Amino acid sequence: MTQNEKVKNKIKAIYTYISIGLSFISAALIWYWNVSPGWEKGFMGIRTLTLVGCMFSAVYFFFAKMYDAHKIGLYRLQELAFSQMLAYSIGDMILFVAAFFWFHNFSRIRLSFFLLGFVLQLGTILVLTFVCNRVYARFDEPRRIMIVYGSEDYKRLLEKMEEKKNRYCIVATYDERTEIKKFTRHCQDVRMFIYAM
Repeated sequence: MTQNEKVKNKIKAIYTYISIGLSFISAALIWYWNVSPGWEKGFMGIRTLTLVGCMFSAVYFFFAKMYDAHKIGLYRLQELAFSQMLAYSIGDMILFVAAFFWFHNFSRIRLSFFLLGFVLQLGTILVLTFVCNRVYARFDEPRRIMIVYGSEDYKRLLEKMEEKKNRYCIVATYDERTEIKKFTRHCQDVRMFIYAM
């Protein structure tokens, strides 16, 4: 593993841990904002907030995994932001339903705090996604690609890839009738193999 790969893995890990930490803190705050007027009536304080934060973090992490919300460097910013928005919003809806079952009515639950929490989650995660994606791009090397083509249609693909030199490095292009022995000399250098028909 190269030094750049190690740095990229660290960036991904930091992004994931901060996302989970944000989900924990935001869920605990949303719960606290809804419960705080009744603290003196014996609502188990810190244990409840910790349990709510942990459960929300587990729900968030499940949906973030499902929607690939932590794939920095692989997806565009819009796709990552949408995945994060889905993961947080589903988690917030589940937290809202859990709050209803906890309090047994909607009069104690303030929807405005849930909306404020969601806006804070989304704003923070969008900034974090932007920053982590930019830092990740600094260490990202162009993907080495070999193209094997069957018709001349591959030239459009080639033009698009050549526009993004920082993302793709085309090692070789071969006609599909070329002997396999010629392919193999480039195979160790290649990360992606495209068969264009």
